[in-house]
Amino acid sequence: MMYLWGADGSPYSCKVRALMRYRRIPFLWKPVCDAGQFDGSLFERFGGIPKVIPVLEFGDGTYMNDSTPIIAELESKFTSRSVIPKDDALSFFAALIEDFADEWFTKVMFEGRFHTESNAVFGASWQTFQNVDMCATDGMEEVAADFARRQVKRRSLVGCTNWEMMERTLRLVCEILTDNLKSGHMFLFGSLPSNADFALFGQLRQLSADPLPAKIVHEFPHVWGWVWRLDDLSGYESAEGEYCMTSGALAMLALIGQTYAPFLLANSRALENGELSVSVTIFGSNHSQPSFKYQNKCLMELRWQYESMQDKTEARSVLQRTNLLDTFATRSRF
Repeated sequence: MMYLWGADGSPYSCKVRALMRYRRIPFLWKPVCDAGQFDGSLFERFGGIPKVIPVLEFGDGTYMNDSTPIIAELESKFTSRSVIPKDDALSFFAALIEDFADEWFTKVMFEGRFHTESNAVFGASWQTFQNVDMCATDGMEEVAADFARRQVKRRSLVGCTNWEMMERTLRLVCEILTDNLKSGHMFLFGSLPSNADFALFGQLRQLSADPLPAKIVHEFPHVWGWVWRLDDLSGYESAEGEYCMTSGALAMLALIGQTYAPFLLANSRALENGELSVSVTIFGSNHSQPSFKYQNKCLMELRWQYESMQDKTEARSVLQRTNLLDTFATRSRF
């Protein structure tokens, strides 16, 4: 039996849990709030990996974390109900949307949760008090308040202090998903869920729970319903068995061309120049944050996936239409 260690307040935990439910992979959900996450003792049993969740512990005692590698490992171990399109171009675009959700859309989630002191206290408290023992422990309100204060200070590091930019991104994602659902597509690539859908779900699961962003998601009932349905697709069946490009996927890629892609290029240039910060214009507004090697690693891996295609005709055409060609069809020396 596998154990998935995570938390309902973690978008990546919810992403992997929903994916494993859809794929009908047997596992036991182990909330870290019941396992000493707040004092770090959970990771005493998991040496050699970063202290981030989720952690997937396999039946043989091995373990790993980081949601994207976990999904890849599950693809190698289980064949039924795969979430990775077999078509090279669609697989690349699904990976790109997954990366957007994990690395850019998560900024929207973080700012929505910790935008103001009251937002932060609630966001920290509902996660802290998932552990019933903490509800009955004196002084835990202050523990939650300390957690909130730390997270508010981290907003500049995460790169999400511009709420207007974050709100616009959230609204555009919700509009795209709504239009896609109204066009008859349950998921971004047709009638089958992909890694892209589960990555977006992970972030939207949080955005639908925290008060500030939830008010916005409430304006999009199609998306609200989609989020709660994706939480458990174990009983979902589709008569169609192929992924396809939809107008929703194209619109999401165009949004990436407006937001995440400019940041990736600016971040890569900053690292090449040895700069500690990155600044880029998005939606006509300045976005600044520390430069990060991890996001550049994501860019390099996506470029490698694109370059590995034997036939790039379809992918190149879509990249050109969505203002992404210079980002992913360009080699970098970094």
